[in-house]
Amino acid sequence: MPQEQYDALKARFIENETATQRRLESITDLEATIKRREQQIADMEKMFLGKLETSKTELEEFKVSARENEKQIQMEVKTANHEKAELINTHEEQINKANEELNEVREARDSLM
Repeated sequence: MPQEQYDALKARFIENETATQRRLESITDLEATIKRREQQIADMEKMFLGKLETSKTELEEFKVSARENEKQIQMEVKTANHEKAELINTHEEQINKANEELNEVREARDSLM
């Protein structure tokens, strides 16, 4: 094999070897990028799951607070209705007493006439 042909084959082999090495480096870089992105995704998923758990806890606390507020409001309404009924009874008693006194005054007036 002549030297020129040998040198050409050797140069082509070196080019192919260099190209193969570049491809391997590119693949290695892509694999590293994929691993970084997978880690970023895992970190984001972990963060969002943490936020989801926090939100669930806050929602449950809100529900408990809302139920307590509802019970308190119901008790206040019940108390207000009871007080209202007592006031109505007292008012009716006062009206009845005033009517009785008025009737007594009328009877006294009528007896004087």
